[in-house]
Amino acid sequence: MYLAIVATALSFFCLTTPAQETFKEHHIVLPLPSRTVYQFPNPTWIENLAVRSNGQLLLNVLSTPDLYLLDPLVEDSDPYLLYTFPDTLGLLGITEMQDDVFYILSGNFSLATGNTGPGTYAVWKVDLTSYSLGKPWDPKSAISKVVDMPEAKLLNSLIPLKKSATGGIVLISDSYLGAVWQLDVSTGEYSILLAFPEMTFPADAKLPIGINGLRLRGDWLYWANSEQNTFCRVKIDSEGQAISAVETLVSNVTFIDDFAFDRQGNAWVALDPSSELGVIRPGQDDVIIVLGSSSPFTVAGPTSVQFGRACGDTETLYVVTNGGLANPVNGTITVGAQVLAVGTGGFYG
Repeated sequence: MYLAIVATALSFFCLTTPAQETFKEHHIVLPLPSRTVYQFPNPTWIENLAVRSNGQLLLNVLSTPDLYLLDPLVEDSDPYLLYTFPDTLGLLGITEMQDDVFYILSGNFSLATGNTGPGTYAVWKVDLTSYSLGKPWDPKSAISKVVDMPEAKLLNSLIPLKKSATGGIVLISDSYLGAVWQLDVSTGEYSILLAFPEMTFPADAKLPIGINGLRLRGDWLYWANSEQNTFCRVKIDSEGQAISAVETLVSNVTFIDDFAFDRQGNAWVALDPSSELGVIRPGQDDVIIVLGSSSPFTVAGPTSVQFGRACGDTETLYVVTNGGLANPVNGTITVGAQVLAVGTGGFYG
């Protein structure tokens, strides 16, 4: 309740105060402060999240095909199960195309066997435009399958390329193929758009996971290659075609899963197996560890990150985890999947 009141009280200030776009060099006190918004039972693997314009979080679970809604601005809030997707083992990427209209990836990635479930992937539409948390919910009218993609091997992340009033084009990373698909969410038509050696996994990889997290910033498409341990980008045109050579910005960074950019262009990266949160600054070729290095249980197996969108919450980075299921802490210990709120203000000064 207190958090909700504070957010409301700040609304006028947020509407009249311009966002700070730059930061000065200063001494950063690490680790950054964090709090647990909610912790799921063990074992649970949260794979991805999206933030609604009202600040609520959509949580995609990989260990079960469940989509949850959680309000991090309400103290002691519990997640609400929106939907359990049929005929699939789990959920992966999620993105917003229009206000409160989201697209979600599902597939049979098996945590028990490591089988990536080739041929089982699909894209779904989730329309929350008429839904508020706590009100009656009819998933049958709000959730629909866009398309099955039997040629896909391991769909992982998706982002908007083009938006229209009713649809648009999304880009989808395929970690096994080492490629990026394009999908018209209105027609269901899809094809491979980009494929580079920098998107593939190496022959000696422990897991068949090359390109993973995917983001578009300006004219540049960025991606993490988890098993090549790299962070890359390529310049694209309005159709998504590459118009530059691939640039490897960072090498030898252990298994970036997903990432998000802040307004200054810093990439906040989820380092899953090492249970750390890091930052890659523009023009720098290393990673600053800002959380988790002194205590791996603080952020056990981070899988995805997103900045808050509600008034007064835009410097909060929300982090979801798998509880260490991919790489147990100390080799044997896992915990319930976490939803964390990380205060990033101290990073900017």
